Amino acid sequence: MSGEAKAIQPGDVTRLVAERLNAGDAAGVAALYEPGAVLAYPADQPVTGREAIQPICQKMAGAGVRLTIETPAAASPRGSDVGRSPR
Repeated sequence: MSGEAKAIQPGDVTRLVAERLNAGDAAGVAALYEPGAVLAYPADQPVTGREAIQPICQKMAGAGVRLTIETPAAASPRGSDVGRSPR
């Protein structure tokens, strides 16, 4: 289990989930959740706790699910140009 790396910044959680799931590390993904966390995947079948979350992650990894992280487009140099038409 790759439970050594910790999420420090909010974006770290997304990155760690993607890295661990893509590596097939279901236990590592489950370790990122709080002990009493609820995962509703599929939405109509919520489960509670890391032990219940891990098999779902394993099933996703076994099915070949691959996560990618997309970064937003570069910000406008002036910042105020977002959503404005050119003059």
